[in-house]
Order: sequence, then structure tokens, then C-alpha cells
Amino acid sequence: MILSISNRTFTRGVDASSFDNTLGNKNMKPLSNEELAYWAGFVDGEGSIKIIKRRPGRGAINSSYIPYLAIINTDKTIIEELKRVFGTGTIWHKKPSKPNHRDAYGWYVSAKKCVEILKKLLPYLKIKKPQAETQIEYYQKCGGYKWHREKERFGATTPEHILKMKEEFYQKMKELNKRGRERNE
Repeated sequence: MILSISNRTFTRGVDASSFDNTLGNKNMKPLSNEELAYWAGFVDGEGSIKIIKRRPGRGAINSSYIPYLAIINTDKTIIEELKRVFGTGTIWHKKPSKPNHRDAYGWYVSAKKCVEILKKLLPYLKIKKPQAETQIEYYQKCGGYKWHREKERFGATTPEHILKMKEEFYQKMKELNKRGRERNE
């Protein structure tokens, strides 16, 4: 399925039901340690690991917080390879906004799929290891975002301590991703 929004084109990935919590993505091909290290290096260099905060919508009472992993590059083949290797994700294309810019391509995954991929890459990450650890811990402690949103639709509210914890993880991730911050080496 292809979606087009303004100057971006999106290709939908596999649905979340094909993802197994303990074994990872069933569509993901088995990867060697060398391949995992390669893709972790790509995430370190070109990736973005964050928690997206969305305002309430569709009958929800509270904001939702969604784990997110994205890689953007001008090489379409590497972006397509990410989707093939990990067996999931959404690919988008953005036409250049200035004459001297090139087309950009992106691949992203969110929620449970994102966390499962980061778990596999974690031992090999260097620069973005703190963000990956924060993302994984957030998902383990807060149980993802969908469970609470489903409960809210039926009139239940997310407990205050869960909302506070989600916001704390969100703020921690913002701090880790702050531009120009010094890295401890």
C-alpha cells in the first residue's frame, strides 16, 4: 500500500501481528554478529532514536508516547535494504526543497517493532546506546502506548504514575538527543 502526503511517498510495512515478543520480528532474516554490528553502526551514524509525544486524539484522554527509530539517507537502496533485512518498517521519499539538495529516503519503525530491533542491535551500538537503553526500558516499564490508549477508549484513564513515568522517559530522551551535547568518552 502506498500513501502520498504532500511531497512524501510512504510504503506501508508488515502489520504488527507478525511480530513476536520473545523471538523478534518473524519476517526478520537471521543476522550474523557482523551484520548486526554493521546495522548498529548505521543507526549510530544515520539513525534517530526517540519517543514521540502525540496529543490526545480519537477519543483518547491523555497524550500517547511512541518509541520510534528512523534512518534517513539519500541512497534509496540502503533504505530498501533496511526494510528487507528487518522485515518491517515504512519507507518514505522526500523530493528536494532546494535545487542543490538531493532526494531523501527514510525508513522508520515504531512501538514494539522498534524496541525489538533495538534489542538486537544494543550490544553493538556505541553512540546511540543510551537512547536505545532508554527506549527499551521505557517499553518494559510503561508497557507500550497502545494498551493504555485502548483502555482510555472505553472510559478508563491511564494511572497518574504511568503518565508521569512516560513523561519522564520522554524528557530523558529529549535530553539524550539534544544537539551539541558533550559526549562522555
